[in-house]
Amino acid sequence: MNYKKKMKIEQFMFGLLYFIGFACIGGCVGYFMGSIQKNMGGNISGLKLCIIALLALTTIFLSYTINICLHEIGHMIFGLMSGYEFNSIRFGKIMLAKENGKLRFCKYDMPGTGGQCIMSAPKVDAENMPAVLYNLGGLFMNLFVLVIGIIVFAVLKDSHFVVAAVSLMFAMTSLLILIMNGLPFTQIGTDGANTIILYKDKFARDAFRNQLDVVKYISENYSVREMPEELFLFDKQIPMTNPLITSQAFSCFNYYFVSGKYQEAKEMASYILGNAKSINQLHEKLLYGELLFITIVIDRDYEVAKEQFGLHKKELEKAARFISMQRVLYAYYTLVEPTEKKASQYKKLFENSVRNYPYHKDAAIEKEQFDMVAEVLKEKECS
Repeated sequence: MNYKKKMKIEQFMFGLLYFIGFACIGGCVGYFMGSIQKNMGGNISGLKLCIIALLALTTIFLSYTINICLHEIGHMIFGLMSGYEFNSIRFGKIMLAKENGKLRFCKYDMPGTGGQCIMSAPKVDAENMPAVLYNLGGLFMNLFVLVIGIIVFAVLKDSHFVVAAVSLMFAMTSLLILIMNGLPFTQIGTDGANTIILYKDKFARDAFRNQLDVVKYISENYSVREMPEELFLFDKQIPMTNPLITSQAFSCFNYYFVSGKYQEAKEMASYILGNAKSINQLHEKLLYGELLFITIVIDRDYEVAKEQFGLHKKELEKAARFISMQRVLYAYYTLVEPTEKKASQYKKLFENSVRNYPYHKDAAIEKEQFDMVAEVLKEKECS
């Protein structure tokens, strides 16, 4: 089974399990509302029942959100216990990051994730690098909340009904996160899947450490161009059998790209797309996007660019929340199929992303590449 089919199956299963999970939580809410109505002798009005239902749904949402935050804090706690160094932690779009030894709050959006904790691995060889506790830390935290929630519910259900009901909702939403992140969905990249991969594969541990080190350098205000080249090296003898190893190959591609080595970048991207047996879905979209950018801005082959865009239009436009994809789409609608409305739309999105991007030197490189489009357009108008 190739990774595209596996991704579709995993996405279907992931969505189905989420639906079942929230349906079960909703069923519990309905059961409790029926219990309240019964205990009150059926004297609660329809309006009051609606208010109770609204409060219950709000509690479910809040408990789920809080449990996501606790999940990331769990990664941080067990990471620190394993010798990792804190870099950043994000809840939704709000991120607390360490920059030049100081903590600062900023906004950063990573679609598809409710939060993220990034830390630097301890300086030990790949064979001895601790990976299990850090990756399972979030699940351990959710398990702790689940157990505490069930205990509180069991103790207080007959005497403090509201507190007991809230505790049960916290327990159930924590159980849902525990299941969804614990199941080994490799293509989605759940904590369970990453833990298994890192436990078994020393090459994946090496790749994982490199990726964490890159984030550490970025948080210390280094650009990719200023980082040690060895962080981006990729041995093509290592098969890309899991997303962590393929991510190292993607880092190699990105290093070539931001360094202006466009031919090497093009060859690396083609190699990854042709040989990866497992790849992060976002990385795949970004590779298609950057190959398109090279075709437009460097090769200036607009006919080939139209073919590339036609093959991957949906994937590229779905990734338009990312700053690099905004640059790619702006280039396409400026140079290949000039469309003032769309070019203006992606230009505004890009400028807003640059203003809010937490890593300033990375944003500066993106702006530099964005400005290349204007240079090509000027040459095109003069010719």
